Amino acid sequence: MLCGNEAIAAGGVLLLAPTGKARVRMEQAAKKKNLNLTGQTVAGYLMESDRYVPETGQYRMLGPGAPKGKILDTVIIDETSMMTEEMLAALLEAVGGAKRIILVGDHRQLPPIGAGRPFADIVRHLQPDRIESLFPKVGKGYAELTFNWRQDPSAPDTRLAAWFAGTDPGPGEEGIFDELTTFGSKDRIQLLSWNTADECHALLQQVLQTELKLSSPDDVIAFDKSLGGTESKGNCYFNRTWDKGGGGNAAENWQILSPVKPMPHGVIGLNLLIRRLIRAKSVEWSRNRYRKTPEPLGPEEIVYGDKVINVRNRRRWWEIYPEEGCAKYLANGEIGIAVGQFKGPQAKYKGLPWKLEVEFNSQPRYTYGFTKRDFGEEGEAPLELAYALTVRSSSRNAATMASISTGPSAANW
Repeated sequence: MLCGNEAIAAGGVLLLAPTGKARVRMEQAAKKKNLNLTGQTVAGYLMESDRYVPETGQYRMLGPGAPKGKILDTVIIDETSMMTEEMLAALLEAVGGAKRIILVGDHRQLPPIGAGRPFADIVRHLQPDRIESLFPKVGKGYAELTFNWRQDPSAPDTRLAAWFAGTDPGPGEEGIFDELTTFGSKDRIQLLSWNTADECHALLQQVLQTELKLSSPDDVIAFDKSLGGTESKGNCYFNRTWDKGGGGNAAENWQILSPVKPMPHGVIGLNLLIRRLIRAKSVEWSRNRYRKTPEPLGPEEIVYGDKVINVRNRRRWWEIYPEEGCAKYLANGEIGIAVGQFKGPQAKYKGLPWKLEVEFNSQPRYTYGFTKRDFGEEGEAPLELAYALTVRSSSRNAATMASISTGPSAANW
């Protein structure tokens, strides 16, 4: 409604978000309203004025008189709760000439990874007195949504989440804790408990087999199809997204979550479990003398068909396809599928495949190529396995099905 106002539109609207997924959501929302607006990630926008240094991940202010970024009359920043003090300070300096700056986010979410909680501080500063008793919840420079448009408020997972939102969930809602023990695999939420690493891994296999409709815990074909693979003659192949879908679009069909990275029930342990149970043959084939896919890359041995996450913001103008229309930029947290190279009969290059081509769900129809050079011995690997992610990492994305491992004796799947 705001962006469609003639006076607002005439001055231009700049859409910004800290993650690639949030940027895509903003563009999709604008498109539904027939608005021709494109978004940028915060890091990508700040690089244009040298306020973000991709090599070090540093956000910085340049001081009075420094050149501004591209400035339009209205700047809308989504998912502001994810931004650190340095990020928001650099951004506000860059857009300082705008007529209106609108910060959008949920101040009750997990704090950003880094210093400060600037959005929560701004909300506390602007929030009117006795906000809980007000309707509508508005004040000078402040507006708070009171209806949940994304989820069904009567759904069990939404009701459970309300207990951790910092507000009163309502009378009688404590009953959700008794109901938890009655939910099964066909419900939106289910509680399963474990006490040892072996029990944790056995439960995960059970859940994946049920949710992904695997014929057995090591059903590779069904597993690959759940991530966008196409079955043909007893094998599964991954392709870029076309009209009928593809690898990138399927990257968030499901997600395993854990609050920790180490430990058997953490991200590393769960990714290794899936690698051992289901993806081991793919790694073995990629080492074959007559292999049709690139060799394993990085310490996690990432191969064709793997689900991966990009772990740092950077420009990327090489090994992209197609070049026309490509953003030539990858944001930290973007999820994708390795859809190439696969050397079939129609391959036009000579020799063995040498690069891993990844399609990210925030940039469908485009692939970014990665080689051994990207996974050098020095520095951080640009990609990590993403079958399991930390809860923090997953807050940047939205999967259709999620499993959560919280720890011994209090584990929820």
